[in-house]
Order: sequence, then C-alpha cells, then structure tokens
Amino acid sequence: MTEIIKVCKRHGELKREDVIKQGKNKINEARFKCKSCMKEIHHANYEKNKDKIYVRTRKWKKDNAERLNELRLKYYWQYKEKDHEKKIERDRKYHNKSSMELNDVYVKHVITKRTNLKYSDIPDELVKLKRSLLEAQRKIRQNLMVNKGKKLNENKKC
Repeated sequence: MTEIIKVCKRHGELKREDVIKQGKNKINEARFKCKSCMKEIHHANYEKNKDKIYVRTRKWKKDNAERLNELRLKYYWQYKEKDHEKKIERDRKYHNKSSMELNDVYVKHVITKRTNLKYSDIPDELVKLKRSLLEAQRKIRQNLMVNKGKKLNENKKC
C-alpha cells in the first residue's frame, strides 16, 4: 500500500495525507496545512478572540440546554463501558502486582479483610509478620505443587 504524500503550504514539509488538512483560501485555491500548523493557527485565533468565543459558547449552552444534556448523556453512555473495562483492567494489574510484591497496602488489606479494623489501626510490626507468614505459605504451596508434579510423573512412568 502506497502512502500519498503532500506538502504543507505553510512550512513546506512533506507529510502523509492523513496528517494534512485541506481547505481553501480567499481566492478558492486548495490549501494544505499539516495538523501541527492548524493547531498553532487555531490556538492563536482562540487566544486572540477568547472573550468572543466564551460569550458565544455560553450563549449556545444557555439556548440549547436540552441538546447539551442529550449530548452529555450520549457521551457518558458511549464511553462508560469502555472506561469501565479500562478501570477494571488497571485495577487487576495493580492488584496482581501488589499481591505478588506483598506491598504494605496489600498486606494491610489481607489483615483487615472481614473485620472492622482500618489500615491505620495496623502497626508496621504486624505488617512485617503477616508478610513473612504469607511468603512462607506461598513457599509451602509451591513445594506442594512441585511434589504433586513429581508424584504424577512417577505414576505415569509405572
């Protein structure tokens, strides 16, 4: 697949077609500007006309309150599930990392689970003891799994 390359009329750099914005100047000539140039132009225009744009925006929001609410609801429902899935994935990664490393927050969570205690109620010495207990339990489980694997292999040989 070949990419179409166009020249930015503002600074003359070659850009892919999808990076170039097309428009027309006052005498209806086709003009091509890259996205970075257009961003600079729009930013300069906004800074120059900030007060006018603010007043126009406020007026539109006031005149179109129902439409604005519809757009906000549409946006909310459109991105809610996507953002929710991202949050779940992010939380899962954090939980896996903290549980593997046995960091203080995870150990305090394990201690306070199904109790009325708060994280602030747990002294550091107890956290260290619980962490060493969890490490020992993990090593025991790991050894049991290795031993089960050895027994299974021995049984297969017979």
